[in-house]
Amino acid sequence: MINPYPYNYIFLEETDSTNNYLKNMLKHDFVHDFFCIRTAYQSAGRGQIGNIWESENNRNLLFSFVIRPENIAIDKQFIISQMISMAISESILKLIRRNFNPQLLKIKWPNDIYYGDKKLGGILIENSLKGSKIMSSVIGVGINVNQEVFTSDAPNPVSLRNITGNATRIMALMQNVINILKDILEQKTAEEINQYYLRNLYRYNEWHQYRADDKVFTARISDVKTDGALVLEIETGEIRHYYFKEVEFLIYP
Repeated sequence: MINPYPYNYIFLEETDSTNNYLKNMLKHDFVHDFFCIRTAYQSAGRGQIGNIWESENNRNLLFSFVIRPENIAIDKQFIISQMISMAISESILKLIRRNFNPQLLKIKWPNDIYYGDKKLGGILIENSLKGSKIMSSVIGVGINVNQEVFTSDAPNPVSLRNITGNATRIMALMQNVINILKDILEQKTAEEINQYYLRNLYRYNEWHQYRADDKVFTARISDVKTDGALVLEIETGEIRHYYFKEVEFLIYP
């Protein structure tokens, strides 16, 4: 059978984690950039820092791929999150036209995909480092596509089907992500990528509540640094920097 997609691709009916599967492959074989592993079901799908990703069998887009961004310095690796977030957002906007408000599609720091106040997708990036170089990045993407009911205790999931009332072609969405990411890598500067990320950042320049060190406070996002630090300005004018898992967004139903 001829592969209709412009990149190497393997489909698995089930695996524990597409990131794990691809990392194991990389230990034994050379695979080209953008080599993809997609599955219908992950028995141990992971989000950031070990969080579990709920996904109904054959209803959502679950895939991982590899790139080798050796020209990206280790202290600038957050740009990988920005590029993937940009590619996913643009892919959804390219494919979804009806019953969908593009103004509600946002990137929640550091790299979740949100629609309004609900989580539509997430990204897990695992970098392999050698000295001062990033030798490879295994990038896992999960997007809620056609699932209609979520049963886990995740607080705010939503799918494209929930939003639009219509089914979405999973493979078309994956192909869009890869093709748009290739264009970003070839055509966009770091400044253009950062400006896109900030323009589309969830809660950017808006006053909301957050929690850090067991204290709730009101702040606005004023920037995200090149190392991924979230910059919050609190009501007194004080500027605070937080890294992942150091601050919680308080989202009320």
